[in-house]
Amino acid sequence: MKSGNGLMAFERLWGAACDAGCETVRIAPDAFLLREGAVDTSLHLVRSGCLQAMLRRAGKEYALEAFMEGDAIASLDSFARGVPSTYAIQAVEESEILDIPGEILERLLREQPVLARDVAEHHRRWIVQLTERIMELVSTSPQERYLRLSARRPELIERLPQYKIASMLGVTPETLSRIRNRLAKTARTAAGSPSVS
Repeated sequence: MKSGNGLMAFERLWGAACDAGCETVRIAPDAFLLREGAVDTSLHLVRSGCLQAMLRRAGKEYALEAFMEGDAIASLDSFARGVPSTYAIQAVEESEILDIPGEILERLLREQPVLARDVAEHHRRWIVQLTERIMELVSTSPQERYLRLSARRPELIERLPQYKIASMLGVTPETLSRIRNRLAKTARTAAGSPSVS
């Protein structure tokens, strides 16, 4: 829900939720907004900070997605069906979140059709992004995935620890380090090469 119309949609939903009595919470770095196995009963709007959806299996952490200012997040399956979440949502940085309980969200969407359209559009965009991410994971090289993430969400590259970026890309931190070094070397070589007339 960010940039252009998305930012306006975020602000509309934020304002309506605050008017309905929803409150903001601060989440410390590494604290959980939602633990794996818990039921997510709210939609969460990120005012500031950075959070990551992740799961742990066999002692390994897998980063699924990152969320920053202007994003609306929830464990969608858990939120929609009232079932335990299959993943956790954890703060990477200190974050300010507005929790909108499901019953308040439903009432707001019924009473304010513009909010219903905003949320539907957000979900459509999210499904498209998720589909693109799945296709990238199975059809592109790790370097291509890194370049696409860098172009699409440069702020993540700046703010997330390298091991979390590596996990989002489906590679080890060592592989990501090699990719970054190779790209930096290519950039240095290109910058030092004489221009062709």
